[in-house]
Amino acid sequence: MQHSLELLAPARDLQTARAAIAAGADAIFIGGPSFGARAAAANSLEDLQSLCAYAHRFGVRIHLTLNTLLYDAEINAAQELIHAAAQVGIDAIIVQDPAVFTLDVPAGIELHASTQCNIDNVDKLKFYRDLGCAQAVLPRELSLEEMAAFHQACPDIRLEAFVAGALCVGQSGICYISEFINGRSANRGACAQICRLPMQLLDPNGRVIKEGHLLSLKDNLALYDLPELIAAGISSFKIEGRLKDTIYVKNQCAAFSQALDSYIAQHPAYVRSSHGRCCYNFVPAPGKTFNRGFTAAYLQGSNDNLYADKSPKFVGEPCAVCLQCFPRGRGSELRVKLQPEIELHNGDAFTFFDQNGELTGFRANEVQQQGLNARLLLHSRLMIQPGCAIARNLDIEFERSTLAKDSAKRQLSLCISVSFYHERCEITYADELGRQASASLKLTMPKTVQAATDLNMPGSAKALTKRVIAEKCARCPDPDFLIEQVEIIGEELAFLPVSALNELRRKAFNAYLVKAQAYRPNGQSKAFALPDPLPLFPETEVDSRLVLNQKSRDFYLRCGAQIKSTGSEQVLMVCRNCLIKNYALCSKDGGKVSGFKLRIGKRLFALRCRCSDCRMLVLTAKGS
Repeated sequence: MQHSLELLAPARDLQTARAAIAAGADAIFIGGPSFGARAAAANSLEDLQSLCAYAHRFGVRIHLTLNTLLYDAEINAAQELIHAAAQVGIDAIIVQDPAVFTLDVPAGIELHASTQCNIDNVDKLKFYRDLGCAQAVLPRELSLEEMAAFHQACPDIRLEAFVAGALCVGQSGICYISEFINGRSANRGACAQICRLPMQLLDPNGRVIKEGHLLSLKDNLALYDLPELIAAGISSFKIEGRLKDTIYVKNQCAAFSQALDSYIAQHPAYVRSSHGRCCYNFVPAPGKTFNRGFTAAYLQGSNDNLYADKSPKFVGEPCAVCLQCFPRGRGSELRVKLQPEIELHNGDAFTFFDQNGELTGFRANEVQQQGLNARLLLHSRLMIQPGCAIARNLDIEFERSTLAKDSAKRQLSLCISVSFYHERCEITYADELGRQASASLKLTMPKTVQAATDLNMPGSAKALTKRVIAEKCARCPDPDFLIEQVEIIGEELAFLPVSALNELRRKAFNAYLVKAQAYRPNGQSKAFALPDPLPLFPETEVDSRLVLNQKSRDFYLRCGAQIKSTGSEQVLMVCRNCLIKNYALCSKDGGKVSGFKLRIGKRLFALRCRCSDCRMLVLTAKGS
């Protein structure tokens, strides 16, 4: 039995989604008109229908994000969206609010438990499996060991893990700091990314012991950990980034697609969940598109070296050291020493940290490079000190090659059979997914070879040789398909104009396209139905901030959980990493961890360490 592996790519719009598919994605997660956890990445139903038709050519699945908490007044609209999603061809819906489980979900659509469900233990995974979820999106902060335990306990639910993109400092689904500060709820798709702001860590005496972007984490990159993730039972590999541009998504998809193909080539027990061959005219390099530095520490169960506290912006790849900078006319000239194997180009952009520790950038209008020495000519004045490290955050040639029309191409193989029987000609298109369609027409058949010769006159139907038929049928009108084989069956002489053969070929191909685009890859064969009775929720209480409608309240009560109201002291974030451990002294090393505070702007927050499982809690405090 072969096991399917799925590369799941983000898409903010139809264009990005098509680019991701061309670059090797097996599935796409994308927002609809509403209720997605990235409110700025909404898409019309018309675009979703177009995307599904294109994706299903390759057996690529489309996951719709309906992963926000809902108010009572939104339940009917959510139900309408689910029905519309079924009509346009959506394959799966990602869910956070349990009210969605009580709605009518037509056949063909799977329900997936969102990372916002905070499935941080085996009992929670069993709960969502028992509800009927086909796939669970695991929290970013889980280790390989924890993932393996999840898979061992619940092998009958597919596990999805983040392998690239931004890391949340707060534990998935239980971060309320954005909502607390400015009313923008992360659970409603409007996170203000408070964790990326500059802030100060205060000791119990009120002294500032560290300042910077203290809660801003590096980005996740598990490109080199795929074998371990597969061994742990992960079958869906998710790239974060529904707000990222096409270059980012295409670059990440190509890198991970090639890595998965390389693994499968050595492990025939695994296959990709979609079809089609991808080829690339650029070399993928995750470090060349937006990132805050990379880490895969969570996979090892570590919370060390996670922070990108100097800046939450894209610093870029280290490339040079400043030797000298001086004015040149109205601009500047910068002389640098390059790192090995770095090649600069006119129009590249660079960053450095100035004397105040602020990230500063510039663009080189002209580059003159000789070996490891280069002169950068700028049209603007620049102040940078000798010895300052320089990074490149825009490689103009990489961007051009990635955006080129033929930078990534995906084709599905087709076989054609041309059959002559009972004075008819039939053309059939078939693919590797088992889909096929045909068209046929009546032939003019001569009684003798001489008659065939006599008919071979200008303007008349002609006898078509097998070679001519094969040549004509080997042409495909759609660049997404590649004709691998043309089989001709039957020995009768076929007399018809070439134009008739071409028209028959077009009819057969169009019939195949209709079937391919209506295809539902591995869809849920029956309409979703909740089990009766409902499984027990593994926790006795649910935070009231996660329950915004009556259907959800009733659901949790039926599952044996009570709704707990928040008191005067509210937990705003639960972090698997600890500022006190990172910037002061951990209790395990003899430090005292009580009394620390975090200042963000004019607000003050209390910090509490839960040392038993190495968690840090950010709480409301007087004056916050």
